[in-house]
Amino acid sequence: MDTPERDQQLWLITAATVVGVLMLVAAVVVAVAVQQAPGPHALEMSLTTPWRR
Repeated sequence: MDTPERDQQLWLITAATVVGVLMLVAAVVVAVAVQQAPGPHALEMSLTTPWRR
């Protein structure tokens, strides 16, 4: 039988793992986006272009 303390520890570990994985994925996405961007204003242009129509 699992005790509530152990169950809470498992939930904390699971949450920490999920947050860590999400941070890693976000870091990779940002790195790829920065590498593919032709210039420093590429992200700004892509964000503002749809509203200029």
